[in-house]
Amino acid sequence: MYKVIRYKNKKQYASFLRSQLSSYEQILIFYNCLHENGKQKFKPLIEEFHLFKNIDESLLFNKLHKKAYKISAFEKE
Repeated sequence: MYKVIRYKNKKQYASFLRSQLSSYEQILIFYNCLHENGKQKFKPLIEEFHLFKNIDESLLFNKLHKKAYKISAFEKE
């Protein structure tokens, strides 16, 4: 009954989600994942699916905060 979503489909869903997020929503997610509540489960998904590849860095409080993530979070796939 339960169908496993293929990795290719997961990447498509992540791309769709990324396209629907405003710059401010991305920043909120960025900082949420640095908190203990988001760090364990959500942050690895962001890094795996490149959710911040088009984040507006001018909205970061400090550009050094990017170092809290793996480079894959910002890669262009």
